[in-house]
Amino acid sequence: MVSGFLAGNPKLGGRSISLIPNAVNSRISEQANPVDWFPGNFTVLMLASLRPYKGTQEFVNLANRLSNIHFMLVLSDPAEEVEKWQGTLDVGPNIEIFPVQEDVISFYQRSQLLLNLAHPDKWLETFGMTVLEGFCFGIPAIVPTQGGVAELVEEDLNGYKIDYTDPDLMANKVLELAQNQFLWERLSRGALIKSKEYSLPEFERKVLEILTA
Repeated sequence: MVSGFLAGNPKLGGRSISLIPNAVNSRISEQANPVDWFPGNFTVLMLASLRPYKGTQEFVNLANRLSNIHFMLVLSDPAEEVEKWQGTLDVGPNIEIFPVQEDVISFYQRSQLLLNLAHPDKWLETFGMTVLEGFCFGIPAIVPTQGGVAELVEEDLNGYKIDYTDPDLMANKVLELAQNQFLWERLSRGALIKSKEYSLPEFERKVLEILTA
């Protein structure tokens, strides 16, 4: 299983479970140079789909609320669907919305904070690969309080766990990270440290350990 959340599924009964988290794609890890914090140039990134429970509307609402911060939303949907959806929104000049991309590395390289606004009351993330990829670049994350993605984030060490149902706390925390370089740099270091636990060599070591047990 890739996460404790999946391993704890009661439907598995008393089966013996081995926990082997996903590893970061080698292409990502090879190009993942740590990002920097620049005053007045703070960018918040989210990678998601247009499914309502992925939190796209909440992301737009947050961007409109924090008009002095730059937001980027990268969707896994084709351009025509994204354009149709965007046409229904009141989008401020501080948010950029992109359709499906072949390569998202450049988006990580331009960001200082990663959001996952999935709705845990409707759907639970089993792991959270985009959060882990962001960690490789030293990007802290704000994620839901439940699901596999929550296991990646250690509170106040590499990010925060805040549900989409608390937009005030979400906005305050984003603003704090955009204004407090010392806090952001501490969380960025924590994100880099955490990413090392999910490297390909570490993944191979865990698999070999199970096979030779």
